[in-house]
Amino acid sequence: MLKLVIYLLRLLNLTYYHFSLILEKFGKPPLWAQEVGRYFKLSPQKILNLYHQKRPQAAKLWHKTKRNTQKKIFSFYQETDYFIFRQHYFHRHKVYLDMALPLLIKTKGSLCEYGGGIGPMTNWLIKLFPHWRYTIADLDCPVLKFAKWRFKNNQQVSFKTVTSKKLPLTENYDVILCKHVIEHVPNPLKVVKHLISYLKPGGWLFIDFVYDPGEENLQSAAKQRNSVLNYLKASLTPIFTLDPKNPADGYGLYIKSK
Repeated sequence: MLKLVIYLLRLLNLTYYHFSLILEKFGKPPLWAQEVGRYFKLSPQKILNLYHQKRPQAAKLWHKTKRNTQKKIFSFYQETDYFIFRQHYFHRHKVYLDMALPLLIKTKGSLCEYGGGIGPMTNWLIKLFPHWRYTIADLDCPVLKFAKWRFKNNQQVSFKTVTSKKLPLTENYDVILCKHVIEHVPNPLKVVKHLISYLKPGGWLFIDFVYDPGEENLQSAAKQRNSVLNYLKASLTPIFTLDPKNPADGYGLYIKSK
């Protein structure tokens, strides 16, 4: 029954997203450009222009040095503010009805958006569930700085910093969201073990792992994909299992046994 409900909610997410893309063609400057404009104190049109300029600049920055160590990989995200623009644009029409379900079931709880950047899912969920506590974990980089600005008036939002020496979580969570992250980290199995260790009994883990190695989708991460998926399946109860044979598989939902 749970699987059917989640599946229907995912379909509604997709329907809303594609309908919003159609409406966008007839709308005013998009809300994401207005918010980023307030942060940088620029007009929405200037933000739209900058987004298109920054995209090739970020690609050149990635190739500027050989990204063969964790320190050099991390430095890429610290050297550019492109991902403030990119994450806003990528999530501009998305809703997360499926991820809202565990928050709807439980009146109060704690949620971690791991590798959350600007906190797109937190930003959507907190308006519906203000009594939950939220944590955004990411590198000390421009996107995390933006998230701190974005949620400066939300006392129920806290932040954790990922470093090359230490993974950041120190408390247990009812829900952990980890989307568009694992393929970008050099040690995905270590990260997943860390997340599971801080997931409460009965907790929900939403996670994906794209297999498309090249540039920011690290070769070192891709080599661990099967090990990660096997560990998830063995350690948690899968509702939707990531498929090792399907590189474009969506995302998995796993629940920790009580």
